[in-house]
Amino acid sequence: MKQLLKYILSQLLEHQKIAETKHSVGIALAGGLAVIITSFITSTTVIVKIFAIISLVFCLLSLMFSFLAVSSKLISIKVKRKTNKSINYLYFEDIKNFTPKAFLGGIAKAYNFPAEYEPDVFEMDLAKTIIITSKRISSKYNLFNISTTFLIFSMVIMFVGGIFGGMGGILF
Repeated sequence: MKQLLKYILSQLLEHQKIAETKHSVGIALAGGLAVIITSFITSTTVIVKIFAIISLVFCLLSLMFSFLAVSSKLISIKVKRKTNKSINYLYFEDIKNFTPKAFLGGIAKAYNFPAEYEPDVFEMDLAKTIIITSKRISSKYNLFNISTTFLIFSMVIMFVGGIFGGMGGILF
């Protein structure tokens, strides 16, 4: 059981690295876009200024959510429990809803451990770490989706503002 739990934890830590890398790329894109957008705020066309300001607000919201996700140690977003019978004990979205005892019991049942199997303290601690890490990863991905949505809104608004302001060819 210990080796299985260590494997699950290592997989979760890889997912966490991927999530943080995605946020880093999002921060770089949003930062670059913010610089470009601020150059349009000094434009003489009022409509371009308005769209640039609105776009900058969405860009800053994107940056805020990305920084929040990267800097956080434990973010908690309430989610509904899964009622589906098919549970993947390696997938963080499925793991995050368990209690440590239920998680170990589910693994023991799914992987055909002996009926008299009782987890020790180390396994309980690993299970707690796995569940906490799963919650953190899920939150990071949720915040990434929110951040990306704001970044896309920012780009679309700036593009539309450039079209209405007659600067569509300069923007993209």
